[in-house]
Amino acid sequence: MLKFNINFIKKDIKLKIINCERYNFEGFTLIEVLIAITILSIGLLGMAALQINIISGNNDSYMMTTAITLAQDKIEDCKRNGYSNLSTAASTTTEDYQTRKTPGDDPSPAPLKFKLFKRVTQLQNNVPGNNMITVTINVYWKDLKIVGKEHSINFNTIIAR
Repeated sequence: MLKFNINFIKKDIKLKIINCERYNFEGFTLIEVLIAITILSIGLLGMAALQINIISGNNDSYMMTTAITLAQDKIEDCKRNGYSNLSTAASTTTEDYQTRKTPGDDPSPAPLKFKLFKRVTQLQNNVPGNNMITVTINVYWKDLKIVGKEHSINFNTIIAR
């Protein structure tokens, strides 16, 4: 029967413990690194989706602001012309997407941002009362994200004699 030297085994265990302490095996395992990268990538993808929604919202706000400006411009023109210079008969005027010009007498083509808009001006005489003209401005614009979808805003004002 073989006899083991216990002192030799104890000495071998002490050497292994000393070697572990000397080299200090602290750090991250491969699994920990992969989990951290996965969590980070999920967070970054969420931020990218959020950024896309923010850009889309900014574009929608820009289009709405442009439509409001076009409507306000036409209302101010009607008010500046006054009751006596407006058409005495009920009328509807449509400025289509491609024919919209810049404000004023500038004969240059419409800026690109106006190409998506259509402005419809409707005049109604003696509404809501005698010697009053109701001006209704509808501005329509095409949605850039959904083909065929159209948005609109509506403004009304009354011009009296």
